[in-house]
Amino acid sequence: MPAASGELYRFIVFIPHANVRAEFNKYRRELFASGFAAAYSFPAAAPVALVQAPASMYELRRMAALFRERSYENSAAGRIQTASISSAYLPNGKIIAGPRLSIETPPIPESVSVIATFPELILGVGVFPERQRQSPLRLPLRLPPTLQPPISFSAAALANMTLRPLEYETSYSWTIGEPQWLPARNSRRE
Repeated sequence: MPAASGELYRFIVFIPHANVRAEFNKYRRELFASGFAAAYSFPAAAPVALVQAPASMYELRRMAALFRERSYENSAAGRIQTASISSAYLPNGKIIAGPRLSIETPPIPESVSVIATFPELILGVGVFPERQRQSPLRLPLRLPPTLQPPISFSAAALANMTLRPLEYETSYSWTIGEPQWLPARNSRRE
């Protein structure tokens, strides 16, 4: 089913460090090799919010500081870990699935033009049509219930992202803007 002409979605995304993405991409390669064609239909990032307009670098910096604080609420070392496989709806009714991250989205500054937030941060493995609404464990090929071993990290960033559906149901192109890294624990950047 072709995408509507001009359809474009804007997100703020949570992006693990490149070392973590390399580990995650091993998992995606294994899924793709086993016949899971949608394994690369979404970047190795977790949608935080659907927005009307990109957030400024100042807004991303403020949000990054809030995410850093939240990371220390979960772990004394401020580490974030992959957890069970989960799923969430994208604005076009499609479903994103992948490992849930062990951090909750902190409040987003009011200056950001938010349309919707994602209650769980899900590191995107793939995007699926709505008709496959069942659990991500029942998608065309069963996803393992957890990513084993879990990936643990503390370096991550926030960035603006645009997502444009392509001709096929699970095909997308995306552009990720300049990342704003989560600060060190006691950093006072404004």
